[in-house]
Amino acid sequence: MPLDAIVAMPGAVCWLLCYLMILRRARLDQAYGMPLVALAGNICWELLFGFIDPDQAPMDTVNKIWFLVDLGLLWQILRYGRAEHERRWPAGSFLPLVAGTLLLAFGIVLGVHLEFDDSDGRYTGWGINVLMSACFIQMLLTRGSSAGQTVWIALSKLLGTLSFDLAQFIKTPSWPAEGLGPLMTTLYLGSLALDMVYLGLLVRQLRKEGKNLWTRW
Repeated sequence: MPLDAIVAMPGAVCWLLCYLMILRRARLDQAYGMPLVALAGNICWELLFGFIDPDQAPMDTVNKIWFLVDLGLLWQILRYGRAEHERRWPAGSFLPLVAGTLLLAFGIVLGVHLEFDDSDGRYTGWGINVLMSACFIQMLLTRGSSAGQTVWIALSKLLGTLSFDLAQFIKTPSWPAEGLGPLMTTLYLGSLALDMVYLGLLVRQLRKEGKNLWTRW
């Protein structure tokens, strides 16, 4: 197995653990832990590159596993998200918003895949990762609480991003190069920076709430 693939595999495990810990924490807190926009991008990307136009092995299998976990995260949004949603949006708009967000996300992911020949999902995948990192920050600040989140979740997200970043730099050490030009470099480093910001903000929020950083998971 190439070195870049070996370095990337811990990242796949970290992101899977991140998803699983969100499922657990959200169930305990009775509050969804994955922002809707971020989940919509993820679930559509993994549907496309896990089932419709599968990635190369072993990532095709990883994408399928992520997709199945995403279904659990979607169920939690449907179960716990309505009350939070209707504090800001008109009553009755929750399900149409969820459905519309999923449809729009799939159209964008599929459109970029076809129109820009994003055959391995690099551009859409890392664009979604940046979006997801920003959405976690927005959810934390808007919600004003650590509900559905822990330091372990934030660390797993960050370490997964770091692992895939390192794998890409190992794969294409020269710059600029295919897969490591100005846009992709911005996406790689931007998502990592946003993950670090999110971790710092979450630590501050947990301390404000008087919760132990390490025993809450």
